[in-house]
Amino acid sequence: NRSKRLGRVHVVLGNKPCDLDSLISALTYAYFLDKVSSPDVLCLPVLNIPRREFSYYPETRFILEELNIPESFHIFQDEINLHQLNDEGKLSLTLVNSNMLASDDKSLESAVVKVINPDERCDANLGLQASSSSLVVKEILQEAPELITQQLAHLLRGSILFQCMSMEPERITEQQEEILSILEEKFPELPPREDIISVFQRNPFKAQGLNIEEAMLKDLKELSDGEIKVAVSTMYMTLEGCIFHRNITGDLKAFINKYGFDVLVILANYLSEDEQTKRQIVVYSENLELCNQICCELEECQNPCLELEPLECGCDQFLVYHQDNTLQMTSS
Repeated sequence: NRSKRLGRVHVVLGNKPCDLDSLISALTYAYFLDKVSSPDVLCLPVLNIPRREFSYYPETRFILEELNIPESFHIFQDEINLHQLNDEGKLSLTLVNSNMLASDDKSLESAVVKVINPDERCDANLGLQASSSSLVVKEILQEAPELITQQLAHLLRGSILFQCMSMEPERITEQQEEILSILEEKFPELPPREDIISVFQRNPFKAQGLNIEEAMLKDLKELSDGEIKVAVSTMYMTLEGCIFHRNITGDLKAFINKYGFDVLVILANYLSEDEQTKRQIVVYSENLELCNQICCELEECQNPCLELEPLECGCDQFLVYHQDNTLQMTSS
């Protein structure tokens, strides 16, 4: 109803999955737009998931709770009718962490006025990962630096550090290091980087109470060549926690049938005893020929070399690998 009295509604839409970088960037950029836009424009950050799925993202909930930002403040994808706003000619869209809308939202492309996508500004061949948070901070520092408060700096810095957590220091982009240094110089009371990373490592890697389907949906990306649909799911647990139980084949079969995938690739990240990030990889398909084809591509990949070590799992329908060098799979 309020939209009827507004000239425009500018929505900052995060990507799917609702990762920490995407959420923090959307919240911050909408705040920035609200301060610099005309009064008849309502600027809203929208989380691109249904509200019921927010429990899948413990690292996101953790940092928001640390800063006393209630969950009730957030607007979720199932709580706003973007298509109606677009039909009324009142919608402007800024996309965060992606330059593509979901297939159900393709009709909203005409409303897109800005894309904040770090992948377009990053050299993947060097294994470097940029972040939307870095790009958002940079723009605000250029346009309205007075808007950066200590709370906002803590939020943005936490987002950048979370993404850098599993990276070697030399893999952090110059832009990320520059932004971190500016925030730390502006607010010397911010806690040391090591403390933030340590808290992240010990607290948010498990989404309590999730079944396997929910855990796989938490961080899911879809790849397709028009004929074959591949799901790539990132999970923060060891495979012993989900793969080696008696119903796993049935669970994976039900998952790909329910969501229409041909192949499922699971990237399971976990911390070793010496607190180094390790990864186990599962490739599953009901089509054994297709499963083997995907595995051969991964094993033979040289740019970059993924350094995969096959593991025995006792099942023909999925293959399991161990990977020490997680940076290579991330950059590929």
